[in-house]
Amino acid sequence: MTTSAEDLSRGAGTRASARTPTRIGSTIRALRSERGLTQAELAERAGISRRWLIDLEAGRGDNARLGMTLALLDNLGASLFIETDGRADG
Repeated sequence: MTTSAEDLSRGAGTRASARTPTRIGSTIRALRSERGLTQAELAERAGISRRWLIDLEAGRGDNARLGMTLALLDNLGASLFIETDGRADG
């Protein structure tokens, strides 16, 4: 299941589950598109390479560094949240 810009624009604070690199990438791509930014523009603003962003958006984010991902999200006006889902044994 992919995340579309329409899904993310249904109001402030919309959440998107992102448990895999593919879901994180599709969410970032949708946010970037919603804000009218090209990959080159977002990469420049966040101080990362366009190639890295292309790979992340395509779900090839296995080597994604958290700091770079957070910089992207910050430039998109988004935040990363960690929420428990009740699966922990503790």
